[in-house]
Amino acid sequence: MQMLASQKHHNHGFTLLELLIVISLLSVLSAVGARAYRAKNSTPYFEAIINTLEYAKMRAINEGHRVDLTCNDIASTARTGLLHQFYISCTSILPSPQENTTISFFPDGSSSGGLITLKNNGQNNTIKIDWLTGKFDQS
Repeated sequence: MQMLASQKHHNHGFTLLELLIVISLLSVLSAVGARAYRAKNSTPYFEAIINTLEYAKMRAINEGHRVDLTCNDIASTARTGLLHQFYISCTSILPSPQENTTISFFPDGSSSGGLITLKNNGQNNTIKIDWLTGKFDQS
């Protein structure tokens, strides 16, 4: 009788598999939620600017030469077909020879780096362009 009582063992807590499943589900839900939040808070102007930057970067990589975008180029692309006015400012890490700030993308995927700020109806959106990787960070 004592043997049966001692063999009865209660496990309290979670197994490693259960914890991994919960962590996986939480990561999927947070990724979906972050994407929905970003889509809700972005504007057509912002999306147009991101698309222009991605196109310039891919063009530099595919064609094997430097591609320059001025702040005026970026702003005019974003304004195409849109009726509302917005303010855009650009800052580049490298000095630009012109008065207009230039953001450059190079064939190795890197860029001159910079910061693009879009102001519209009291809402500020910022795109940081990493100089080493050429990646965009939206905030």
